[in-house]
Amino acid sequence: MSLIEKISERELKMFDRYRRNYVENCVGNPAPVETILSYWDFAKRGLYNLLGENLMIDKEIVSEKTEYEMEQRINDLLIYKKGEFVKAWQDFIYESFIRLSLDKENPEFVMYYNMDRLMLPESLIYNTYNGETFFVNFPNGDKYKVQKGCKVSKALGKIADAFDIPGYEEFRIAHSQILNERKLKGTMTLSIHPLDYATMSDNNCDWSSCMSWEEGGEYRRGTVEMMNSTCVIIAYLNASEPMMLPGGESWSNKKWRELFIVNEDFICGIKGYPYWNRDLEKTALDWIKELAEKNWGVKYTDNLYKLDAPNDKCSVDIEELDRKVSFHLWTEAMYNDCYDIHYTYINKELAEDFIDICYSGYSECMWCGSVDNCFNYESNLVCTSCDNEMYCAHCGERIYPDDAYCINGEYYCEYCYNDFPRCDGCDEIIPDGYTTRVYLAQGGKIYQWYYVDLCYDCVNYNEHIDNKLFKEHEIDRWRVHTYINLDDIDPANEDAIEYLEKAFRQNNIKLFFERSKDLGPYWEIKKEEK
Repeated sequence: MSLIEKISERELKMFDRYRRNYVENCVGNPAPVETILSYWDFAKRGLYNLLGENLMIDKEIVSEKTEYEMEQRINDLLIYKKGEFVKAWQDFIYESFIRLSLDKENPEFVMYYNMDRLMLPESLIYNTYNGETFFVNFPNGDKYKVQKGCKVSKALGKIADAFDIPGYEEFRIAHSQILNERKLKGTMTLSIHPLDYATMSDNNCDWSSCMSWEEGGEYRRGTVEMMNSTCVIIAYLNASEPMMLPGGESWSNKKWRELFIVNEDFICGIKGYPYWNRDLEKTALDWIKELAEKNWGVKYTDNLYKLDAPNDKCSVDIEELDRKVSFHLWTEAMYNDCYDIHYTYINKELAEDFIDICYSGYSECMWCGSVDNCFNYESNLVCTSCDNEMYCAHCGERIYPDDAYCINGEYYCEYCYNDFPRCDGCDEIIPDGYTTRVYLAQGGKIYQWYYVDLCYDCVNYNEHIDNKLFKEHEIDRWRVHTYINLDDIDPANEDAIEYLEKAFRQNNIKLFFERSKDLGPYWEIKKEEK
């Protein structure tokens, strides 16, 4: 049985186009897509059976939105858009604060401060005021009591009416609509399709992660390891509109997704993106458990157990097994998200007391298909044998040849190149950042506010000034000042004079040599403002 045969010709071309799009400028010819997917084909056969001999299955679900999601909706639709009521409210509160001179001891100031808490996202999310009970002094002389635990929408309506704050009805309707959307309805997908692993952090839903192919994520090779893993399945919630891929084809647009470790020993959630929704996670866990018990014939615990793994290791008392089980969940190039709270079902007939599993599959080159070659970084999708790109010698980021800056045979990205210090003497870039600070001296005195930073060559092999003129003065046993004495400069050495004038000018120091009939040759020094 070949799983590759289960992928349509159209989808094979889509995957091939997607991987080629992100592995440009490689050495040699690319391996056929069938070769690239051969490790996936072998690895996913058990999970293919789990899904009822499908690459992906869908299910309509109803879930509760998280507080994070609700806060985003509140901020996006109400606060940040600054509708008529929100703007009028903010102006009303701000003007009241200014009128009261921000006197926090003034009872009226405290009243307005508590009123403003009614518009906090946490108050609007639950439509409940959880601050201290207080009274609002209405302009007509009435007092309105805002009780702890009261409905925020009702209190805002009363205050808006009393103070004639416009736009409340439009705000109330929008707020009510958001609260009515708390129940999340959608289509959840369980998938082992290779294109779902490649795109697991690429979407049109305004979120990303370090595994994104599109954004060159620093751990994006981890997606290949998850694709080739024998035990990792991806669950995601589909957005209403699909995502467009290179070539104009559409694919699943993941507004939430999570990877799950699934084998006969246990079923475990890893981490949801772009947020952790425990309700969606539990829905996926229950669904996977149901499938595993049906299609694998494995019986798992009735209860979910919590793994508290701050450093990818933990031990848990499994009451249904009447013993403690230890876990070590780790990866290779994939960023290991098993470092927090993770929920799991355990095989009721688990033989071992220690589950030690690397949930990564093969790190495979997406150009030649090799799993034996080396990779430069976790962000690389191609091995060193195929990689024809350059890498910044300072930060390690991949750079295209046309964008590279060469210094002494080493290549650097534009960001690092522009960030490196320059020698005040020769204006050369100094990648290692090592310079010698050289102070001016004259008349037996070293001026600590007149100095330049010079590279190693300018201090030791300067073609303009004899390097013996750079002298050292010991401040204490740990500190030494390097200086150059202007009195030692030969007035006839115009090359040295021009070099010093130019070098110190880089540091906003006006240094120039003058010749006077009355005074003879002399130096003038002046610090200029930047």
